[in-house]
Amino acid sequence: MNPYANLAPGTPAPVAGKYKCEFCGDGGIASFFANADNPLINQDLLAGFGKQQGTITFFDKGQIFTECPNCGKATGWSLIEE
Repeated sequence: MNPYANLAPGTPAPVAGKYKCEFCGDGGIASFFANADNPLINQDLLAGFGKQQGTITFFDKGQIFTECPNCGKATGWSLIEE
């Protein structure tokens, strides 16, 4: 399990590395809903999410996490383990 997962904007990065947005990032929440077969989900609203990889940004240790340029306040940054 990734100990550096779903970190909120406004908090400092615990380690330097590439972080993905948990909402629009590959395999994220938007991807899950975009691929779900549920008539209650507005597919037009989610068009494009889940079809391409979302935001990945490099943060230095101690740098303050920003909001994702695609998702705004829905952002939760997770370290990409390489």
